[in-house]
Amino acid sequence: MDNNIVIRKAVDEDYPFLKEMLYESIHVPPGAEKPPLSIIEVPELLYYIKGWMKESDAGCIAEHTGKKIGAAWARVADDPHSGSGGYGYIDPATPELCIAVNKALTEPV
Repeated sequence: MDNNIVIRKAVDEDYPFLKEMLYESIHVPPGAEKPPLSIIEVPELLYYIKGWMKESDAGCIAEHTGKKIGAAWARVADDPHSGSGGYGYIDPATPELCIAVNKALTEPV
């Protein structure tokens, strides 16, 4: 694969792709079976994309030859006083980061 990769700002319309990338970001140990796609509906995972794009959300999309191949995005907890966010919650001032590349999309055809 050549290195002609474009990185652009994520926008509202990228929600479906972020949903795909959220699934890709789930750690699956070698030899283990991937969980069903419905796992991203678990509140602790859905947190990372629900209501995308909020004022405090930020992200970027990687594209190769016009095809989306990866994403990185950050989110700050909705309610900083609730003490809750996703799996990577630290405190109300620290954004949580998601990053994923879909290997199948990056392989040559």
